[in-house]
Amino acid sequence: MRDPKGAARTARPMPRGGSLLLRGILAEIIAMATPNPGSARGATCGTPGPTETLLDAAGFDGFERHTLDVMRLIFADQSGTRPRHGAGPADVADRLFGADHGPVLLVAITALVQTMAIARSEPFRYSNPYCAGCARVLTRHEALLLRVLHLVRRGRTGAATIEALMLCDSRPVAALLEAADDLAALAICNERGLAGARPAG
Repeated sequence: MRDPKGAARTARPMPRGGSLLLRGILAEIIAMATPNPGSARGATCGTPGPTETLLDAAGFDGFERHTLDVMRLIFADQSGTRPRHGAGPADVADRLFGADHGPVLLVAITALVQTMAIARSEPFRYSNPYCAGCARVLTRHEALLLRVLHLVRRGRTGAATIEALMLCDSRPVAALLEAADDLAALAICNERGLAGARPAG
């Protein structure tokens, strides 16, 4: 089930070294990341609410879904809702992206989350990554942020800007788009094991 707890207000360090840079850019995340309460869709794990969708039906590729996995773990870790023995973002980034690329991608994903946190004025709702049913559901906020990355990776900056403006309530989004472009430049095509791959179309 989704954890109804609000976000913690004090920072905790990342679970392993990964690093001074990460610790320096997480303060804004803590104040705005909130687990999506079950009441948003009748407390039914795996069933989308009115503004949600199933992740499998959202049209995101493997890199974007891995990015979401890591983002959710960053939110959970920094908001204090990570279970005692739950996997942390650094370990999962290494597993999903490989030991060579995981650390740098973790920094880039955290930077994307941080710029979004600065730009937004309201809490960001995310699905609980430690519940298999909840993790199948994509919140509206998650969908908007992933669409920004999805569109930037395909060179559709205008469309990405529109999604970013909706996500950030029409506040300035230049930094968010830049962070998305930085992450896109580091994207790994896991199927081929190539760094820096951008999707076609």
